[in-house]
Amino acid sequence: MSRNLAIFVALVVCQLVCSVCPTSAVEPLRYELKAGDVLHYQIVVQIETPTTNDTLGGMSKYTVLKSDDEGTTLEFVGGLGSASVDKKDETKRFSLTRWNLGHDVFGEKKATIRIAKNGVLVQVSGESHLPLGLGNLYTLPFEAFPEDDRQSWTSSSGTIMLSNAETTTMGKERVDYKIIQDGKKVSIDRKYSLTTPKVENSRYIRTEDKGQITFNRDLGSIDILFSEQRVIAEMDNVQITFPIKLTVYRMTEDEIAAHEKLHAEAKAKRELERTKYIRAIDPEDKKKSMAILRSDDWRATYRLLVDMRRSVRKELLPVDVDVAVQIGLLRGHAQPEVRAAADIIWNKWGAAVEKHGTDQQKSDVSAAVRAGKKLNEEMVAKSNDVQSSRATAIPTVDSRTWTNRQGRPLAVGSFVRMDRNRVVLRTSEGKEVKFPLAVLSREDQTMIEQLAAKASTR
Repeated sequence: MSRNLAIFVALVVCQLVCSVCPTSAVEPLRYELKAGDVLHYQIVVQIETPTTNDTLGGMSKYTVLKSDDEGTTLEFVGGLGSASVDKKDETKRFSLTRWNLGHDVFGEKKATIRIAKNGVLVQVSGESHLPLGLGNLYTLPFEAFPEDDRQSWTSSSGTIMLSNAETTTMGKERVDYKIIQDGKKVSIDRKYSLTTPKVENSRYIRTEDKGQITFNRDLGSIDILFSEQRVIAEMDNVQITFPIKLTVYRMTEDEIAAHEKLHAEAKAKRELERTKYIRAIDPEDKKKSMAILRSDDWRATYRLLVDMRRSVRKELLPVDVDVAVQIGLLRGHAQPEVRAAADIIWNKWGAAVEKHGTDQQKSDVSAAVRAGKKLNEEMVAKSNDVQSSRATAIPTVDSRTWTNRQGRPLAVGSFVRMDRNRVVLRTSEGKEVKFPLAVLSREDQTMIEQLAAKASTR
């Protein structure tokens, strides 16, 4: 047999043998999760609006509660914080409220979901809606795979949730999948399109330019989901396009540890803020405040007392009784503004002295209150003396009829004093009435001017 003929025969035999050999079938994609497994995913949604670049980000945590032949039950905890950057001025950064998420980056949203082995959502309790028809936060790491080992498939649910989760509308939805690389890690192309009918003069049309999923067969879950898409919002025949980038990826152990540390620190900070006014005053803040309350700068003391009036703290703890004592002492301050402000704060926190103060502290505060009352009485008496001197500074005129510029009677009474540009008269009943000097007749005005001139020379 010639060499060429031998090669030909070998090839034919090989083909015949291979034709009867069983082919190695590709396993269908399945979520193989066990009870107790915990999955952490980082979620980042970047939305470009006409004026800002908005970012929604956070972590989703899934704990497998139950797993059987029919599917898996998972507990979801997660949320998205949000921020926005002005396109014209990137230094302008602010919290984002436009998407009305109701989420919290530190995981305030909870839900329980059950999925079939191929990722089909079977049951869910709780809500966690995303804006612009992006679905629900808790379903992002789960895609519906076919029952068999097809390398490409199409699915369509026909339902989409609009931006604020208050309105649901049916739409023409289509998702096309194609496996482009299979193995331990499966790469899948994902193309999505959606058109919704108008609801209250608005609708969303979403088209996905490109997207890719990486499924990890060893872990039985998605490693990465990435997509770039456009959402066209149409309202009253005006269209606005929102380019969107969505990234979902399974976190590493180091990333999980860093996130949980951040979570713990933020939780502790929020707890401190929540309990701020039922705990003792911060030692540094207290030290600064006491230095001002004891200083000779009465204006600084007054400003601090005014600030204290805004505090929502209802009472002082025993360790801070010295603050209440100092406020009580200020009720005897030489400056009336300080006394008045201290009285207001005392009504809020003064009970701390009665509850926790020493006998000496109570005695000192009582003495300050008595001194303050005496100062107030002296101030009132001095004010009365001034008013009395003003009343006698200008000689009074016997009761007469005062007329206006047209000669009509205005009042019957005696002239008492001038109060700026107003004439004060006392009627026979002892009541004081005031009239602008300009409305009096020329004769009456001349009389007032003469009396005022005499008073100025006294």
